[in-house]
Parts: sequence; structure tokens; C-alpha cells
Amino acid sequence: MLDQYHIAMNKPSTEKVTGLRLVLFTVVSCIGVLSILGSGGGNDRSGDEVYPVGGIEVILTGDGRVTTTSGIDCPGDCSEIYTFELGSESDEITQVLVANPDIDYKLDAEASSEGLADERIVFEVNSGDAISVTVVFVPLENEEGMPLSLTVSTGGKIVADPGGRVCDGELASASCEHRVADALYSGNGTVQKRRSVDLQAVPYAGYSFVGWQGDCSGSDVLQAFDLGGSIDPMALSCSALFEAVTVTDYTLTVPEPVEGGSIASISGAINCPGTCSATIPAQTQVELFYNLDGGYQFGGWSGDDENCSGNGASVTLTITSDTTCGASFIADSETQYTVTVSAPENGTVTSAGNALNCGATCSAEFAQSASPVTLTATADTGYVFSSWGGDCAAATSNVAALVLDGNKSCSVSFTELDSDADGVGDTTDNCPVVANADQLDTDGDGVGDLCDLTGEWDFRTEVTAATGDCRGEVGIADNYTIDIDQEGQNVTLRGFLGVATNVLQGSVEGNTLLYSGSYPEHLGTTTQERTELTIDWNPPISMSGVEQWSWTDGSSNCPSGNESAITATFRN
Repeated sequence: MLDQYHIAMNKPSTEKVTGLRLVLFTVVSCIGVLSILGSGGGNDRSGDEVYPVGGIEVILTGDGRVTTTSGIDCPGDCSEIYTFELGSESDEITQVLVANPDIDYKLDAEASSEGLADERIVFEVNSGDAISVTVVFVPLENEEGMPLSLTVSTGGKIVADPGGRVCDGELASASCEHRVADALYSGNGTVQKRRSVDLQAVPYAGYSFVGWQGDCSGSDVLQAFDLGGSIDPMALSCSALFEAVTVTDYTLTVPEPVEGGSIASISGAINCPGTCSATIPAQTQVELFYNLDGGYQFGGWSGDDENCSGNGASVTLTITSDTTCGASFIADSETQYTVTVSAPENGTVTSAGNALNCGATCSAEFAQSASPVTLTATADTGYVFSSWGGDCAAATSNVAALVLDGNKSCSVSFTELDSDADGVGDTTDNCPVVANADQLDTDGDGVGDLCDLTGEWDFRTEVTAATGDCRGEVGIADNYTIDIDQEGQNVTLRGFLGVATNVLQGSVEGNTLLYSGSYPEHLGTTTQERTELTIDWNPPISMSGVEQWSWTDGSSNCPSGNESAITATFRN
């Protein structure tokens, strides 16, 4: 039945229409087949299947409008599908299609589907029908149609329908000439179709509509006319008059904020506190914005204008009456945010005031007024700070500052110290000051061989007096063998130091050996007092320090208390 479609003009007809769109056939076919399958079949009529749908499609060219009794309003909605009961082809849906050209246009009957000469067709749509109608509107030529003359003064425009033709007088008075398609007459000369024209006067801002002149009259902004009948005009000439509106001033008031911030307008008319009201001409747009004082946040806009609302950085109001618009501010101390630190390994994180102390306390509430909150990461012995994560990731040292504009979460990591860079962390390295990746400890005392001082050592010293007038020891070039015993951090030196046997007590602190004591000077006439002497070891171990010299026989010119420098070298 898909090949059975027809157009009806005043009475049923089976005359075919060319130009049928494939898309409409496809839709009708698919819906029809699905309906039949869903029902288990359909009534058989002359051995043919009966499709339960039919449709109309309009193909429109040019400026105008095509409507049907229901469904189609083209351009926009240019097709419609109708549903029938399965097998009820005798049920018909009657549709009236009307073609209305816009102002300055007419129907091209030769280019349009047959039967549209009077701009109207009646369809009887049956199931299985797929109807396509071509409607072509073309511009009216010179002297065709009925004249439509429009004049508009400065301050507004006239909108003429159908077609929305605009005659604009915003900048200067304007005249516009249009044509309206002739009315349609029947064979006996009576009017079959009149032309409807609507004219609307639209004032611009700062102007008001005064009234019409010419064929239009009165002060109603909308004028409606029928053209083309024996009692209707065959031409139309109208003028719209506008005049400037006297500007009215209104007062814009901003309630003065008690505390927390200020409100100002872009124009500068409002700057509150200070200037909290201003006289504003009607229809003026005013943009208000706020500034925050330290320790406050914005609470929102409120007032008697619907646009004075929300939490935006600014609001824009069109002043049409006395208007109030203000803002509120909230003290940061009234706002609490949570700072959370992931429990760290090998260190702690604390906040100023110790509200957060993690290890133990890894989450704390802070008032926004406390912003920024300072967090300090402290490494355990043998470890150093490595990096921050989370909201603290931007910090480059062990101190991170958090600006409290919301809840914050941070993490921190620590790295084990490896002072000698041998790949063994200080907490487990048996010689943390000298690289010994092999961790060799021959005597099994827990101290790596490279750091174990116990044993016999060669000791060479050179002492130089600080003042040239001082006689006495100016150099010791001899080598001596001394015994060094290390018990944990305590060190004892026994042997010849200078020319006499002496015992010095010292201690290990990190990578230095500190010891002090005294022994006789060469020849035994003076006493050396070591007030500061350190050894930095990285074999061969070198030592440097300061000795205090004094003479016991009174034969020297060097005053008591003179300092001299000593250098020494240990070799194991």
C-alpha cells in the first residue's frame, strides 16, 4: 500500500504528487511493519498488507509559512506522521494545508505542487499514504501586489508581519516601502482570501510611543488590517511617532556594613562606608562590587532588587525605582577548617601552638582567622626532612604555611641520613663518617675498621709559636708511636707526645675526636696545655688545634698565655 498516496482538493482525489521524500517513506514503512509485527498481523484487503500509519511532508522554499490543521508549522516542523488502527484504512484524517507568503513574497504556483494555486489544499490521509507537498515562495516584482508604506520617527521601529519586516528609526526618521501579495478572488470575482498585515510600534530605551498617523490611528502599539476586499484597502500607509522620555532619577542605597568590608560601584557613585547612597537616572545600569577587610569573608548580596542576590564578586542592577542593595561579611573566626596530617614515619609534624602534634594528634580545627597555619616537620635522629605532599606540596623546606580557605590535608616524608654517602644509613652504619659500604669490622667491636681508633698509631707533630719573639718549641719533627684505646665514645692516648710520656683523655663526637691535657715541652722547661684540639678522621687522620704555652724557668721572652699552633698527623 506504500505506493498508494493521494492529494484531496475539496473532495477526495487519487492524483499523485511528485517529489516524495525517501525519509518519509522510510519512517512510514518502519512504523507500519513494527505495528503489524507487534499485533501479530493485520486485516487482509485484496491480499495486501495494511499499514497503520500515514504522513505528510512539506518541502518549503522562500519566505513564508505553511501550516496544516494539526502538526505542521513550517519552517520549523515540516512533517507529521499520523497513526491509524491496524487494518482500518477506511478511517481518514482530514488535513487542511494553508500557504501564507511573507510581506514582499508570493506563491509560485507553477513551481509548487499542483493544486496550490489558491494557497490551500485539503488532504484526506489514509493509512499507507506518504504525501509530499512542494511550496515555493518568490519575491514580488515591481508593481506587483498591494503597496505597504511605513514611516517611523527617531526613537523606535515598526515590525510588520508576516515576515517580521523592520522599519528602523533609531538614528534618524526612516521610510520603508513594501508590497503585499494580492488578495485571491474566486471565479465570480468575490474575495476568496484577504491578506492580513500586523504592524507593531516598538520604542527604544529612552523613548515612548506617541501614536499612529495615516491609515493607522490611535495609540495602541499593535495595528491589524485585512487588505484586498471591496471594503478593505488595497494599499496601506502608516507612520509611527516616538518621543524622548523625560528621565526620572531614583535613589540607590547601600546599607553601611558594620564591619568586615566595603561596597563600591564601578562608576564611583557608591563607596560605602562613606558614600552609601546616590541619585541614579532611571534605566541606568549600576554594577556594585565588594572589598574584604582582613579576617573576614563574603556573606552574600541582599536587597529589594531580584538581581541583588548570590555570592558573586559583583551584581548589576537596572535602576527603575528607589533601590536598596547591600552585602554581609563574616568574621573568619566564626569559620573553622580542619587540618589533617597523615601520620609520618621517622619524624613528627607540629603546628604553632602545638594544637596539632603528629605522631599523636594528626588532626585539628583552626579558625580561618589563624590563616596561614604553620606546620613544622622534625626528623627523628638519623633522619632528615625529605618533602611535603597534599596541600603542603608547594613548600620547599621543612616548614609549610597553609592558607585556610577550606579543609586541608598534608603528608610528609623523611629520609635516613647517610653522612658518608656509602649507601648505608647512619642509624645502621658502623662507621658513619667514613665511606665503608662493606661494613668491615675485624675485631667485632661494632665499630667499622675505618672508624676504630684502637691500636698503635704513628704520631708526628709540628708546633709553631704564634709570636716571633717567643723562644721555645718551634717544631717537632720526630715520629712517635702511641697507643689509642677507644671505648665507645671515650678515647685514651698513651705514649710520647713531645718528648715525655703522657696520657690524654678524649671523646668521639660525630666525626671528630676532642681531647685536652698537658705535657712537658721539649727539654722539659715548659708545659703545653691543650685547650682545644680536634681530630677529623679520614685516614690518614689529620689533627689541628691550639696549645697554650707557659715557661717555668723564666728565661723566655714569650709572655705567659701566648698561643701557638699545632698540626699533627696520625697513621695507623
